[in-house]
Amino acid sequence: MRTALPSWIARVLALSAVGHGALADPPSPATESAKPLPQVTVEADRVVLEHRLFTFVTQITRTAPRDESLRIWRAPICPLVAGLGKDQGEFILARVSEAAHAAGAPLDGEQCRPNLYVVFTNEPDELIRTWRARSSRSFGGVRGTPAAVDRFAAGKRPVRVWYNREFGSADAGPVTSDTSMEGIGLNGASAAVTNKRVKDTRLTFNDVMIFSSVIVIVDGNEVAGLQFGQLADYIAMIGMTELDPDAPLGAAPTILRLFADRAAGTTPPSGLTAWDAAFLKALYLTPLKNITQRSSITTQMLHSLAP
Repeated sequence: MRTALPSWIARVLALSAVGHGALADPPSPATESAKPLPQVTVEADRVVLEHRLFTFVTQITRTAPRDESLRIWRAPICPLVAGLGKDQGEFILARVSEAAHAAGAPLDGEQCRPNLYVVFTNEPDELIRTWRARSSRSFGGVRGTPAAVDRFAAGKRPVRVWYNREFGSADAGPVTSDTSMEGIGLNGASAAVTNKRVKDTRLTFNDVMIFSSVIVIVDGNEVAGLQFGQLADYIAMIGMTELDPDAPLGAAPTILRLFADRAAGTTPPSGLTAWDAAFLKALYLTPLKNITQRSSITTQMLHSLAP
């Protein structure tokens, strides 16, 4: 794991300082005498918060079956931004990279082979048709059926994301195949992928799915008026794990509300929220083999948000 951001990212993105807010006044003697009641209130609030966090985690990750691990990056992320001017593209690139670094996701160096494609276009349907016709393997991977690609292509969303997945072992060991990987880092092998590192237990996952590449198509007609910081953080959130864009969010504070809030006429978050940052960090700290992954993520988020 990197211990510092690469200098090329630091030059592009200047992080804003976050204030700590006003400190609470010292408790009065009357408050001191009533300590048990506030303690009960705090514990009750933590229980409510834990329930809200678990609901948030399970809802946004509901496209991943409960008997499978959540999808993450094991290969270093190498983002590429296309379709914008140089300054705007570098801003998006740096902001996504900074979010990945903060979450503890693997991040590649400046000279790398792209595997996270972020493409801005005013004609997303035509772009997808052309891309698919010229490189059908670009939209594939495990469970990348033609019907699934059709649904992706037909989706009328401001931001569409396609996840190319491949099989991996839970302990990050190698899997084998008789056919080499082809295309842009996709699992195009026609032979069976074999995991020779399994353990005879149902207490952990043996086989997991990881990303080989992710393609994000941004409809420039639908994102006009948004701040680049908001859009970059939304892309970072959906690019680091497989999320359900239709998940019911309730009152959860998350950048995933970006388009729903705008459509409802309310002010969306300005970027990744504390919940978002805590989720991504917990996601990449939790071992993929953990069958209680969602519960573990919830617990880590709770400790982070209400220590």
